[in-house]
Amino acid sequence: MEAFPWLDIRYVKIGYKKETPIGQIRKDLWDGIMRVALADGLYSQPGTEFIGINHDIDTMQMGRHYIRNVQRFYLQKQKELFKSELAENPLPTAYTQVKHAYPFKTHPNVARALVWHDFTFRQQYRNGLYEEGLVVPFSTYAQRGGFDPQAVTHETHAFTPDAYVGIPGTAMDTSPRRYIVRLQEHGYKTIWTKDSFGPMDACRNNLDSAVDISKERLQDVVFETLETHLQTYVRGISPTKWQDIINEIVWMTIDGDSGLSAYEQGLPAIIRSRVEPRLRLARRVLREVVRLPIVADLVDESYIAHASHESAAEILKAAKKEAESYTQG
Repeated sequence: MEAFPWLDIRYVKIGYKKETPIGQIRKDLWDGIMRVALADGLYSQPGTEFIGINHDIDTMQMGRHYIRNVQRFYLQKQKELFKSELAENPLPTAYTQVKHAYPFKTHPNVARALVWHDFTFRQQYRNGLYEEGLVVPFSTYAQRGGFDPQAVTHETHAFTPDAYVGIPGTAMDTSPRRYIVRLQEHGYKTIWTKDSFGPMDACRNNLDSAVDISKERLQDVVFETLETHLQTYVRGISPTKWQDIINEIVWMTIDGDSGLSAYEQGLPAIIRSRVEPRLRLARRVLREVVRLPIVADLVDESYIAHASHESAAEILKAAKKEAESYTQG
């Protein structure tokens, strides 16, 4: 406060019992901020908003323009509401581009597991996915009743953005400590559980003695969820590209186009042209970054063909369903 006297910094000290849920702690903090915003008159007229960002002690570094880009995002959202004469509507929540810090110097195999995990989900959720970095305007916070005080984990669930909206230009690194402690025993699937998250969590201790996972364990961890992760690469394809194909099939179906059968037969090849680059990217990351050539080799020609046919079947099913709704409606 002495170094930055122009900043409005306020704090309060509160004591909690060890078993107090994180939802209660976070709710106390955010409720207090909301009351300050109201008392300071920040909501005394339409078009004003107070923005909250869900950060943790795990935050290790933030991009230089992180806050600026959050502000710009919401200024634009406010302008859109004004143009629509909806200035008093709550603003949407959004993610920021949080990823883990990668401990290559101390735990290189954990770091590779994290790179694969983060990079995979960034394919589908380009501008963020994690609870840390979730941005919640206080108008929306109030409308949804704030945080659940009973929530032990995932207390931000009620504020998940529609369509996983994220804010570009908001890079931030969060600590890999939970993965360092739990990846060996739990893999990706149960890094976060209600019984493991709390003030006595092992990852809150000094991690100097925590050993890296072996290359063999890294391979097992990646293999356990490989199918799910590869599907995420495919789902990273722009929905508009899929919709263009669906629209083509729908109109051909409605018009009784004689070329529909031939189009459907050629659909796997059309789908493959979109799927193959995504899966080749996954294979390259597995081979060159994660350094698991054996696992990378599983993403071979037969797998790419299988994934293309599966995607084609899903697209065809969605198109038929959409065509039925037109004809029946």
